[in-house]
Amino acid sequence: MQRKMLKWLEATDDIVPFELDERFTPEMLWARVRGLVPPEKEAEVRKMIADARHSRF
Repeated sequence: MQRKMLKWLEATDDIVPFELDERFTPEMLWARVRGLVPPEKEAEVRKMIADARHSRF
């Protein structure tokens, strides 16, 4: 079973879902990028995160 699951993962791990992945909250996204964002850009990036959650590509 483990080998079968690993083969499936290898075959599908480069697929990008068409739907927005809503498992991540704005707080989780901010936690991932906050170390890369200068303090003066925090409000702008937080707005970008919030806006992205409401848009559909």
